[in-house]
Amino acid sequence: MPTDYEQLEARIGHVHLALRLAIQADHSAYRLSSGRARLHPENWEWLPRVLAAGLTCLGLRQRGRRNASQVVLRERPLTVPRLPAGLDGLAILQLSDVHVDGSEAVYQGILRCLAGVRCDLAVVTGDFRFDTRGPYGLCVERMAEVRRCVDAPMYGILGNHDCVEMVPELERVGVRMLINESIAVDRQGCRFHLVGVDDTHFYLADNLEKALAPLPRDEVKLLLSHSPELYRQARYCGIDAMLSGHTHAGQICLPGGRPVVTHADCPRYLCGGPWRFGPLVGYTSAGTGSSGLDARFNCPPEVVQHVLRTAAGPGLAAGGAALTR
Repeated sequence: MPTDYEQLEARIGHVHLALRLAIQADHSAYRLSSGRARLHPENWEWLPRVLAAGLTCLGLRQRGRRNASQVVLRERPLTVPRLPAGLDGLAILQLSDVHVDGSEAVYQGILRCLAGVRCDLAVVTGDFRFDTRGPYGLCVERMAEVRRCVDAPMYGILGNHDCVEMVPELERVGVRMLINESIAVDRQGCRFHLVGVDDTHFYLADNLEKALAPLPRDEVKLLLSHSPELYRQARYCGIDAMLSGHTHAGQICLPGGRPVVTHADCPRYLCGGPWRFGPLVGYTSAGTGSSGLDARFNCPPEVVQHVLRTAAGPGLAAGGAALTR
């Protein structure tokens, strides 16, 4: 019986696995600053303590916690011009940056939001765990409960908080991981290809060429990329639509939802909500959980129900309608 390591090696390749594990080891030993951005505040363990102290002094700590636990279900159209007519109306539920082993209140808010939700398939666009290093057992346990809330196939990708060793554990609880891989989604004799890449922000482990190599050029492709930073490659490689997260749309924002920081090396208009880059349409989630600190301001956490459309769907505004949960 092959071990988890041997199965991963056969699946994603010796070089990819060896590099991913080496970067993780260096990161855990505080020897490495990697990735597209020059700074990675999510890895600064002192920063959440400083922010928490500041919010406490301002009398905003409890309000920020309440905001972080009030997860909103948002329904919106995702218009894909090349989409076959038989796929019109297919519902894709997106969770992102769930960080389920962080705050108990946030975790319970996610479960409440998912209660009774119906979809055709669900995706988790990276960052399953709260910390960027260390144990992940509680994360897997809580993802098993999240998985039980969704009565549809669930697919996921790794984020910059996730280690590659989590892949077999997450798959055992029912989350099919895509590591520079793709899977065909069929409905009524029509299909599109769901493509997932490894983390493109910190680990630089994405390999879109490998994921797309076996796919027909003329069929619709929807890309899961933890960070929107892969937008150029996605467009020029023929991706039709792209779902991302990572930025939390700022998480702590100025009035009007203007983010103070986004932690992504790409234009700001790509860092929250719906966007377009040439023919490529995309959506960057504000995040379902919270990173670093269980607090949000002017930026509600969200679960997004994307309804695929060949043309704008009736009754759904372009930005999406927030449904109270």
